[in-house]
Formats: sequence, structure tokens, C-alpha cells
Amino acid sequence: MAPFIDSPPRHYSGLADVFSVPQAIFDLDNLMEVLSYEVWAKFLSESDRKLLTQFFPSGTNREQVLKPLLMGDNHHFGNPFLKWSTSLCSGGLHPDKILQKEQQVQADKEAYYSELKKYHNNMLEVLKKSKEQWAIRKDSEIPWRKEFGKFEQEPISVSTERTLAPISRKEIPHEICVLEGDVAKYMSYIKISKQQFQLVKNLKQYGDGIQPKSLNCVLGDIRGFVMEPYTTFEAEQRKRLDDHWLRVANKDLSTAFHDWRDKKLKREQWSKFLKQELAEKMKLLAEERNKPVISVEEQVENGNIRLLIH
Repeated sequence: MAPFIDSPPRHYSGLADVFSVPQAIFDLDNLMEVLSYEVWAKFLSESDRKLLTQFFPSGTNREQVLKPLLMGDNHHFGNPFLKWSTSLCSGGLHPDKILQKEQQVQADKEAYYSELKKYHNNMLEVLKKSKEQWAIRKDSEIPWRKEFGKFEQEPISVSTERTLAPISRKEIPHEICVLEGDVAKYMSYIKISKQQFQLVKNLKQYGDGIQPKSLNCVLGDIRGFVMEPYTTFEAEQRKRLDDHWLRVANKDLSTAFHDWRDKKLKREQWSKFLKQELAEKMKLLAEERNKPVISVEEQVENGNIRLLIH
């Protein structure tokens, strides 16, 4: 079965059995009319069936797969028999084409691994250069650190040129401490009502943000609010979003489906009743059209009409 496998073999092992086919096969689009399920069931002998069933993959229910396979049904994005027979009729299974295809696949595989090797080598070169630059920068920082350590040990009052002492991180203003990607650690939030939020939105401020003094006029003393980390706010919003989707999945979808199904049943019932009513009306109209006309004399004779003579 080597000619029918898309992936190339790990080593060249030659073709499988090569046999000639009638020339008339190449005039067909595929073999669905030659080897159909009807032909399989009526015209093939038991020995022919056993021979062909040997090519089925192991572990499959042959009787269950055979019928849809020979009928051309879809099997996981295609029909293997239809694909194989189409390739056979178009000449795609000629030994020369099979060998050419295997050679092309092998060449593409070698080219891919060659490009992958170049990519890995370039990555290693970049890492080596980064390592060298890091080592050079690390060595250059050693004298600076020694000099900075001496500076910390000297008393501040000795030199008039060094009047500024080193400032710790705690003493640096909050705006300067915030690093890129580290903003959430220094953010806090407070909970306010919708009315208070509307008042804050109506504040007219110039520049960036709203000043705390303006908020004090609207909300009162901000220091009286409970300040919570911004990560807590993110966790609450994430929980609300999860609860929303859980409610949609567990309750809203099932309720909407039941409503849709009830509406569908009602529409079907209404349509059925309307059809029945129309059929009855049509039947009555047909009966009235086909009913014979009885004259007055016949109705008098039958006693349906009585004449009163004064």
C-alpha cells in the first residue's frame, strides 16, 4: 500500500505491487460506477470480497464502513475510496509519478529541516551575543557599585558638593516609583453609588484627571472610604463575568431553548388546526357544489314544505 500513503517512507523501499489496468479506466472520472455497493453485494464472489477486505485498516467494523465507503459518503472530510479511484483514473498512481512524488516530499522535508537548523543556529548566535553583552555590562557595574558603596559610608556633612543623600524607594514620590507593567500594584479603588458616580462625571476639570479636593466637595472626605487594592477590583470583575456566563450557560440558554421549543410546538399546532379548518371548509364547499337542486314541487311531495291555503 506504499503508493497510497501521502507521507514519504523513512527509507527508500521501492514500490508495492505494480499491475496494469484496462485503458478504458482512464476515460472515467472515478470507480464509483465500476465498484459500487450494488456490485459488491450482487456480482462479487466471496473470495473476491475476502481479498478486498484485507486492505481495510485493522480495528474497524468492516461491514459498518463498507457501505458508506463504496457509496461515496463523507468519511472525516473526504472519502478515501473516491480519492483513490479519482487519482487512479487520472493517472496519478503511475509508478513514475509515485516515485516523483516521494522524491519531491523527501526534498521538501530536507529543505524544511535545513531552514529549521538555520533558524536554531541564528537563535544560538543571538543568545551568545546577549550573554556576552550582559557579561560586559555586569563587569562595568562592579567599579560603580564600589564607588557608590564608598559614597554611602562617607558622612554627608563632610563634603559640601554632595549635599544630597541617597533617597530610598520609600521616600521617592508615588508617581516616580511606578514602573512599566507595575501599575496595578500602586492602584487602589473605592466603592461609590451610582448617584455619586454621576456627580463625579459632571465635574469639569482641566488637565489630566480629577483633583482630590474636587472629589472631597462631591463625595466628602475620601479618607473615610475603604481603600482596596486594584487587584481586588479585577478579581471581583472577573468573578462577576464568570457568574454571568455560568448563568447564561446553565439557566438562560435552557430557558430560551424551552421557550423556543414551546413557540415552535404552538406554531405547528396552529398550522395543523388551520389546515384542518381549511380542509373542512373546502369539503363543505365541494358538497354544496355537488348537491342536486330539488324543486319546490318535489319538496312539497316529500313533505319538506307544507302549503297553507286560506
